Amino acid sequence: MTKQELAMQIKHGASPCNCCQAVIRVFQEELGLTEEQAMRLGSAFGGGLGCGKGPCGALCGAEMVLSLADNKNRDVRAASTKILNEFLNQVGALICEDIKDGAAGQALCSCDDCIRYAVSIAEKILS
Repeated sequence: MTKQELAMQIKHGASPCNCCQAVIRVFQEELGLTEEQAMRLGSAFGGGLGCGKGPCGALCGAEMVLSLADNKNRDVRAASTKILNEFLNQVGALICEDIKDGAAGQALCSCDDCIRYAVSIAEKILS
Protein backbone atom coordinates (compact mmCIF):
# COMPACT_ATOMS: atom_id res chain seq x y z
CA MET A 1 0.00 0.00 0.00
CA THR A 2 1.37 3.42 -0.93
CA LYS A 3 1.48 6.27 1.54
CA GLN A 4 -1.21 8.04 -0.53
CA GLU A 5 -3.49 5.00 -0.25
CA LEU A 6 -2.80 4.77 3.47
CA ALA A 7 -3.72 8.44 3.85
CA MET A 8 -7.10 7.79 2.21
CA GLN A 9 -7.68 4.78 4.46
CA ILE A 10 -6.86 6.90 7.51
CA LYS A 11 -8.95 9.89 6.37
CA HIS A 12 -12.07 7.85 5.65
CA GLY A 13 -11.57 4.94 8.07
CA ALA A 14 -13.29 3.93 11.29
CA SER A 15 -12.05 7.10 13.03
CA PRO A 16 -12.20 9.77 10.30
CA CYS A 17 -9.87 12.72 10.62
CA ASN A 18 -9.09 16.03 8.97
CA CYS A 19 -6.64 16.57 6.10
CA CYS A 20 -3.73 17.65 8.27
CA GLN A 21 -4.16 14.69 10.60
CA ALA A 22 -4.27 12.27 7.67
CA VAL A 23 -0.94 13.57 6.35
CA ILE A 24 0.79 13.48 9.74
CA ARG A 25 -0.54 10.02 10.60
CA VAL A 26 0.95 8.54 7.44
CA PHE A 27 4.40 9.50 8.76
CA GLN A 28 3.75 9.02 12.50
CA GLU A 29 5.92 5.93 12.95
CA GLU A 30 8.97 7.35 11.20
CA LEU A 31 8.54 10.56 13.21
CA GLY A 32 8.27 8.66 16.51
CA LEU A 33 4.71 9.84 17.20
CA THR A 34 1.85 7.87 18.64
CA GLU A 35 -1.51 7.98 16.86
CA GLU A 36 -2.86 10.18 19.65
CA GLN A 37 0.04 12.64 19.32
CA ALA A 38 -0.38 12.80 15.53
CA MET A 39 -4.12 13.40 15.89
CA ARG A 40 -3.64 16.12 18.51
CA LEU A 41 -0.90 17.82 16.50
CA GLY A 42 -3.17 18.26 13.48
CA SER A 43 -6.47 18.79 15.29
CA ALA A 44 -6.65 22.57 14.86
CA PHE A 45 -6.16 22.40 11.09
CA GLY A 46 -9.49 20.92 9.98
CA GLY A 47 -10.75 23.04 7.10
CA GLY A 48 -7.29 24.59 6.87
CA LEU A 49 -5.58 26.95 9.29
CA GLY A 50 -8.19 29.32 10.68
CA CYS A 51 -11.10 27.17 9.48
CA GLY A 52 -10.58 27.86 5.79
CA LYS A 53 -9.12 31.36 5.93
CA GLY A 54 -5.53 30.13 6.03
CA PRO A 55 -3.35 27.54 4.31
CA CYS A 56 -4.72 24.11 3.42
CA GLY A 57 -4.54 21.62 6.28
CA ALA A 58 -2.86 19.00 4.09
CA LEU A 59 -0.13 21.50 3.21
CA CYS A 60 0.29 22.39 6.89
CA GLY A 61 0.58 18.67 7.66
CA ALA A 62 3.35 18.22 5.10
CA GLU A 63 5.25 21.17 6.60
CA MET A 64 4.80 19.71 10.10
CA VAL A 65 6.15 16.37 8.90
CA LEU A 66 9.23 18.16 7.55
CA SER A 67 9.66 20.05 10.83
CA LEU A 68 9.48 16.86 12.89
CA ALA A 69 11.79 14.83 10.63
CA ASP A 70 15.50 14.25 11.11
CA ASN A 71 16.86 17.30 9.31
CA LYS A 72 20.58 17.08 10.13
CA ASN A 73 21.56 17.00 6.47
CA ARG A 74 18.74 19.06 5.00
CA ASP A 75 18.22 22.78 4.47
CA VAL A 76 14.80 22.95 6.15
CA ARG A 77 13.93 26.41 4.83
CA ALA A 78 14.66 25.36 1.25
CA ALA A 79 12.74 22.12 1.73
CA SER A 80 9.79 24.02 3.19
CA THR A 81 9.76 26.37 0.22
CA LYS A 82 9.90 23.41 -2.14
CA ILE A 83 6.88 21.80 -0.42
CA LEU A 84 4.93 25.03 -0.70
CA ASN A 85 5.84 25.65 -4.35
CA GLU A 86 5.16 22.07 -5.47
CA PHE A 87 1.81 22.08 -3.69
CA LEU A 88 0.88 25.40 -5.30
CA ASN A 89 1.87 24.10 -8.74
CA GLN A 90 -0.21 20.96 -8.34
CA VAL A 91 -3.27 22.43 -6.61
CA GLY A 92 -3.39 25.99 -7.93
CA ALA A 93 -3.80 27.75 -4.56
CA LEU A 94 -2.58 27.56 -0.97
CA ILE A 95 -5.56 28.88 1.00
CA CYS A 96 -8.15 26.24 1.86
CA GLU A 97 -11.10 28.48 1.03
CA ASP A 98 -9.61 29.33 -2.38
CA ILE A 99 -9.01 25.65 -3.13
CA LYS A 100 -12.53 24.63 -2.14
CA ASP A 101 -14.32 27.55 -3.82
CA GLY A 102 -11.94 28.11 -6.71
CA ALA A 103 -12.87 30.19 -9.71
CA ALA A 104 -16.58 30.71 -10.23
CA GLY A 105 -17.43 28.43 -7.30
CA GLN A 106 -15.70 25.43 -8.88
CA ALA A 107 -13.25 23.63 -6.58
CA LEU A 108 -9.65 23.67 -7.79
CA CYS A 109 -8.88 20.38 -6.09
CA SER A 110 -10.66 17.90 -3.82
CA CYS A 111 -9.54 17.53 -0.21
CA ASP A 112 -8.55 13.93 -0.96
CA ASP A 113 -6.31 15.05 -3.82
CA CYS A 114 -4.76 17.77 -1.64
CA ILE A 115 -3.89 15.06 0.89
CA ARG A 116 -2.43 12.80 -1.82
CA TYR A 117 -0.31 15.66 -3.19
CA ALA A 118 0.89 16.71 0.28
CA VAL A 119 1.87 13.14 1.20
CA SER A 120 3.64 12.62 -2.13
CA ILE A 121 5.57 15.87 -1.84
CA ALA A 122 6.58 15.22 1.79
CA GLU A 123 7.64 11.67 0.91
CA LYS A 124 9.82 12.95 -1.92
CA ILE A 125 11.40 15.68 0.22
CA LEU A 126 12.19 13.25 3.06
CA SER A 127 13.69 10.56 0.84
